[in-house]
Amino acid sequence: AHNCDHAYTVATLLELLADAELHLLGFADQSRYAIPEDAVEALAPMTAGLSERWQRAHFGELLRGDVFMHTFWAAPGTAPRVDVTFGPDMALCPAWSFVGYR
Repeated sequence: AHNCDHAYTVATLLELLADAELHLLGFADQSRYAIPEDAVEALAPMTAGLSERWQRAHFGELLRGDVFMHTFWAAPGTAPRVDVTFGPDMALCPAWSFVGYR
């Protein structure tokens, strides 16, 4: 590992962006932050209070444990101007293509 490497969760990524006066628009592959379908019902009591989408993404990321690099869009300011749905096909040069991930 490089001495500048730092592991970020969704929560710490949001803090980093806020400190830079940026806000998170969306992840390139939102499905990587989703709660697996076969666990949704069992986890419903725990996730019922997670009304904000980044809270759900943080929970899903920690639950899955397979996100090794965040690929996302950010913009200046503190609140999104529009609610946009992002997907992997919207990345001009997806970082995961350099490591063989599809």
